[in-house]
Amino acid sequence: MSQPSPVIPPNPADAPHASSGAAAASPAVPDFSPRQIVRHLLGPVLIDGPDLVHCDGAIRTEAAIEVWKWMVRDLDPQLGNYAALALRPGAPLGTDERFARLLGDLIGAQHRAAAEQLDGLHRLGIQLGGEQMLEVLPALQSALRNLKLVHQAAHFGKTLNAISDRHALAVTLQSLPVEDGLLTHQLALAAIGQVSNPQILGEGMIVAAGASHPARIGQAGLGPYVNAIIAHAQNQIGLLKSGGGHFTDIDLACRVIARFHRFMRALAPIVEEDRRSLWFANVARLVGHLSELLRRRIEEVDSQIRRGLRPSRIGADSLDRDGLLDALNNMYLLHAAKDARESLALNQAIDTAWIHTGQSCETLSTRLLDRLREHPHDAITQDRIDFCAKIARVRFSEEYADVLARAKETIIRNGGSA
Repeated sequence: MSQPSPVIPPNPADAPHASSGAAAASPAVPDFSPRQIVRHLLGPVLIDGPDLVHCDGAIRTEAAIEVWKWMVRDLDPQLGNYAALALRPGAPLGTDERFARLLGDLIGAQHRAAAEQLDGLHRLGIQLGGEQMLEVLPALQSALRNLKLVHQAAHFGKTLNAISDRHALAVTLQSLPVEDGLLTHQLALAAIGQVSNPQILGEGMIVAAGASHPARIGQAGLGPYVNAIIAHAQNQIGLLKSGGGHFTDIDLACRVIARFHRFMRALAPIVEEDRRSLWFANVARLVGHLSELLRRRIEEVDSQIRRGLRPSRIGADSLDRDGLLDALNNMYLLHAAKDARESLALNQAIDTAWIHTGQSCETLSTRLLDRLREHPHDAITQDRIDFCAKIARVRFSEEYADVLARAKETIIRNGGSA
């Protein structure tokens, strides 16, 4: 395949000045990592998560990074320098958009040239890391060539948050351009990413279509919004799994579950109208996957609480802080799952865990207080009561936890006679 001419930098005046000797062949170190460049240029249309459903127009972050690395390695090593110029703070307005269009044109030229040669697409796929990567190129070209529109769509999504009237929202939703199917899906993706209450958006779509049936939604040209909601729901699962499946950021995990629930509530009236539709199948696939991710954590939380709050039966008593922290985190997950139970396939697991954790907290808090009365200076028992109060705050209420904390302090103050 013939090599393209070097890419013109976003502003030739800002291009690195050539110098003689070896220095001219050594490009400056880019100011941005490949991930930062990709997120800056394509953030509104990037998704992650399990590859469960196809999302038109969406681009996986890792795939975009691989294409960027290919461009720098095989097309123009100076691209990293040009990116630093285009994306730097204080760059002239629109510089990043011009740079993105240049990248989109470069990808398009390479794709077309490969398609015109015998085995060209096969060779291009190998250069990209696999022929499946060829499927990413059209979406990348579209987003990069239309970066200004994508950013405008993200702003449009923010404006939707201020519209509470369903009829006004219905009119606004129909302003999405439909001439270019791929771009339309990307604009919907960018908009949905900024919508704080997708349920209102779902209601607006139903008003605009005059019905909730998937066929009517599609006929009204609103299908890209539905697909975008499904894409963002899949992305939530990706965020949940970003910690290696361990949910290391429990606050993020709970927010992800809540956001997923809001997406599912927005789609429920539409997908339930036709359980044979692709939208219903995609939603069911996502719900099933997230539910299985949460199931083990929910089912084991009660045993973790009992194991951590009971005194050791063999050898010297010791406090398993890591185990108790994991139990507390799982209690938060259980609470979040309970609030989102309509969007999960975990009703029995949630109900069982909720009942059992409540019983365990009540029984063990009583036993711990009794033990503290016998040994008021036992630091391990005091710490167990503190953990029990934290778990009870999530399971019951702030007031319940405060009562337990005050009882502990009274026993300590009175030397065990309380």
